[in-house]
Amino acid sequence: ISTGSASGEGAGGSVNLQLVNLLGSGRISADGGSTAGSNHSAGGGGRIALRVSGSIGLPAANVHALGGDGYYGDGGHGTVFWLTPGQTHGTLVIDGQGRAFADDTTVLPAGLVFDDLELRGAARVVADAGVTVTDELRLSGGSRLVHSWRHEAGLVIDAARVVVEAGSAIDASGRGYAGGNQGL
Repeated sequence: ISTGSASGEGAGGSVNLQLVNLLGSGRISADGGSTAGSNHSAGGGGRIALRVSGSIGLPAANVHALGGDGYYGDGGHGTVFWLTPGQTHGTLVIDGQGRAFADDTTVLPAGLVFDDLELRGAARVVADAGVTVTDELRLSGGSRLVHSWRHEAGLVIDAARVVVEAGSAIDASGRGYAGGNQGL
């Protein structure tokens, strides 16, 4: 545990598994450190990549890379990547765990392509380089997909299907250049 007022907890680590079968009822996690009620900031969620060529018996809910819960600040969202039989590019899941983290906590880097991309549980995601999804982009549970402030290219999405559930948004509101009289 870290020391000192407002010091931070550790980020989640990395798990990279390439296997034939994934079975059981345990869990695979790379969660950020939480503060357990003390005056600290939480750690960001880590990264999990699962490449499974055979059967999957472990419930998807048992695999997570969640940001920690902090007193001074919550940790950013981690990512879970699944590549399963029949997929070419895999599925990326970003789960905000239903907590309202500050905006812009997880950035999708350029050049990534997914079969499916799922933002859920109030995830906040920035995609300046655009999003390419060969099947479905889904936002649920109050999630939000945006571009950075003053990003001229805007938010570019190339997907076969986009599902934005109630309370979620693909949103560029107020993200352009500032108006006059800003002292710039």
